[in-house]
Amino acid sequence: MTTKQKPSLLIIGAGISGLAAARTLREHISPDKLRVDIIEKSRGFGGRMSCRRTKIGNSFLFFDHGAQFFTVRTKEFQTLLTPLIKSGLVREWLPKLVTLSTSTKRFKREWFEKHYICCGGMNSLAKSLARELEGQNVNIKTNTHAKSIMRSKAFSERNQWYVQIADQEEKCGYEWVISSIPAKQNLQLFQQPQLKPHLNLEGFDHSPCFSLMLSLKSKFSLPFDAAVVKESPIGWISRCSSRSDNDSVDGFVIHSTNTWAEENIEKSNEEIAEILLENLTKLLITINSSYRDLNQNIDHKDIHRWAHAKTKTKAGKSFLINDVENLGFCGDWCLGDRIEDAFISGSKLGAHLAKILA
Repeated sequence: MTTKQKPSLLIIGAGISGLAAARTLREHISPDKLRVDIIEKSRGFGGRMSCRRTKIGNSFLFFDHGAQFFTVRTKEFQTLLTPLIKSGLVREWLPKLVTLSTSTKRFKREWFEKHYICCGGMNSLAKSLARELEGQNVNIKTNTHAKSIMRSKAFSERNQWYVQIADQEEKCGYEWVISSIPAKQNLQLFQQPQLKPHLNLEGFDHSPCFSLMLSLKSKFSLPFDAAVVKESPIGWISRCSSRSDNDSVDGFVIHSTNTWAEENIEKSNEEIAEILLENLTKLLITINSSYRDLNQNIDHKDIHRWAHAKTKTKAGKSFLINDVENLGFCGDWCLGDRIEDAFISGSKLGAHLAKILA
């Protein structure tokens, strides 16, 4: 008598939406009923909630170079965050917020809702979800890049998806595949022509953004912690010291506007960094002329290109699914471009799948 093999499901991407999908599945289906694997091409968790840690002297400076904060507008997301707020992993961010421009006087801004950040880096939320999942027999592999995903009835004598991992000859088979990566990347991943009609991913796109990270040799006084910038290639400025309990070191995260990034996507990282730094100096000089020497006070700089930073066209639904092909898609781009959108998208897809697979 042969033992029926339990079904398997692969989630591509260990950002908030992919982790949320796995979390909801595990809430409804035990490990002995469904095998769940997650693969992530980066070395860490969180996607655009990434954080870079740089050693400055005897201290570390955390650069939240992707998502800067998140808000809470749904009961589901609040339920997730409440214990994390109590534990101190998540806290409200109360920066001195201003609007900056080289042509007008700066003015104070007010937020109409609470804004939250993660202590120890924005990726701490994803790390917390990943630890929870690993304790529930969800296998998570980082530094694992899916080169292609194809349908094959011949694979293991079952109609499965099989995944080709970069730098590996062996192919892994799954009954279900859930992709939580940006919509456009899926078109490169699912390469079989016969799959195109089943993807329904045409027309969903993202705008890019450049993130410049600067650490300072010495702190200097500024009348703001974060700034929305107008009439500049820069769209956002955040001071690292406002997000950390460690005020012995300081730095900036500078985000370009999405429009400027699109128009200058072909420029080198060195050119991008130079232009953004030049425009930062111009903005700071409007506050105090002594800031013209900013470049001499920079200890370290780095740049990151976010190719899929902001949703241009959202799907308008929580997730996309093809029950016939056993294929689903989730991500912030389904509902918008917020962290909460990513969580809700993944959670609702996980709940839908749990009804099918339970």
